[in-house]
Amino acid sequence: RYATSQEDIFDATAATGLKRFGAAMESMLTPRSQLWHALAASDPKLENDDRVNRYLEAVRDILFAGRRSPAANFASQLHEAYLSLGA
Repeated sequence: RYATSQEDIFDATAATGLKRFGAAMESMLTPRSQLWHALAASDPKLENDDRVNRYLEAVRDILFAGRRSPAANFASQLHEAYLSLGA
């Protein structure tokens, strides 16, 4: 059947662009395969304290473990947030 009016014509450019936007945001800002943030002491005196830095790394690892848990559904929800930003 041929399109008989403008209502029968569908342009997927916006939908395709939104998918690409979401994928680009995720890959650049919060890549699933990388640790995309770190924690640091706010007190400059503690910046070079190995014990403090090990603690902050452990907390970072706990945060990422929680995000990567299938029960958290973090990646999917973050992707939806990126799609909302682009819409």
